Amino acid sequence: MIITSIKVDNFKSLLNLDVSKLENVNLIYGYNNSGKSNLLKFLEIVFKKKTFESISTSTISVGNVIRRREVIEETDFYRGEIYNYPFYYFKNEWNVSGAMVTFEIGLSMTKEELKRQPYLLDNALYKEKDIVPAILKGRFIPKDYDAFEIELNEVSLDSNIIYSFSAGATRFFPTLKQGVDSELSRFLQQFNDAVLLIDSDRYFQDETFDYSVITDLNSKNLKQWYYYQSIDYTQQDQIKVIEKFVNGFSISDPEEDNPNFANLPFKGEITIKKLADNIEVFLKNGNLNLPVKNFGTGVQQIFYILTKICACNAKIILIEEFELNLSKRYQVEFLKYLKTYLDKKGKQLIFTTHSPYIAEERGIIDSHFEVAISKDGITSITHQQRGESGYKDWIINH
Repeated sequence: MIITSIKVDNFKSLLNLDVSKLENVNLIYGYNNSGKSNLLKFLEIVFKKKTFESISTSTISVGNVIRRREVIEETDFYRGEIYNYPFYYFKNEWNVSGAMVTFEIGLSMTKEELKRQPYLLDNALYKEKDIVPAILKGRFIPKDYDAFEIELNEVSLDSNIIYSFSAGATRFFPTLKQGVDSELSRFLQQFNDAVLLIDSDRYFQDETFDYSVITDLNSKNLKQWYYYQSIDYTQQDQIKVIEKFVNGFSISDPEEDNPNFANLPFKGEITIKKLADNIEVFLKNGNLNLPVKNFGTGVQQIFYILTKICACNAKIILIEEFELNLSKRYQVEFLKYLKTYLDKKGKQLIFTTHSPYIAEERGIIDSHFEVAISKDGITSITHQQRGESGYKDWIINH
């Protein structure tokens, strides 16, 4: 499963945006504050599982009111609401009559991914195809300045509409033989959390032990996440899978005698220890096991990104500022490693960068996109052929 095209209107700086020609590995570059991260965040919001929540208020003093939210239902990606996300609407005009964010996302799905829905294969002309195009159309309906509800309006496979929702009426398989709700639900559930966004906040901190439940692995709870995996016997296999994935990254060149590459710590068992109230993750460096905080921030970045990718089932990986804290050689070698892994797994990578070095290597990037923003605050994203508009010169000179 990969995203092939994106149309979105009225989300932050994305007004009437139309992006196409997305492939397996996609590089997005442009000025700071031009809207690159807005595109990544939009994709994360669309595909993340949603909730319905109730709101209660209490007054603690005159003019001071506290709002509390309580989850009353967890839902799939295509039904529910997003909360605590202010300024999501273009120019924050969410309360204007008729205001809404609309989107249309094109995807490419493999026949293997469709095998879980035999009804879809048995009742469509594309059953002999290896790759099948899909389109999701929907909208965000404003509920408040920091909340909106998602509504999926149409789903099609190979131009066959298999779901439509309009004026409160739902129709399943309107252009095919009458289907059942459960078939469509199983199909759409493939997209639940299909996107993983790894943002630029990738710096670790000291972590003390507590009993809180970790629902979202991030750089601030990475050590505690590893600790809980290590004491849960049902997760032992997952730690070994992550360990193998992390240890698979290396930099070697038979013509170079560079001790910096030999000093890369991904060469052994990942261990987790509780030291007093603190939790530490240890990596093997030669004969020593050292806390991950003892290594440079570049090594920490690589370790975190690899852990995030391996610990989730997302098919589409989004990385903000890929080059963060990585030297030129590490940027290129790390991207090569990810491309090999993601191509093998049938996954997609979309990342933003300001680095001129990655573009020098051939055979890594499948599509380049330049992002710009107008005086009116409207983002544009243009597909560029390799070398067109002087990609490397653009980054160096801007």
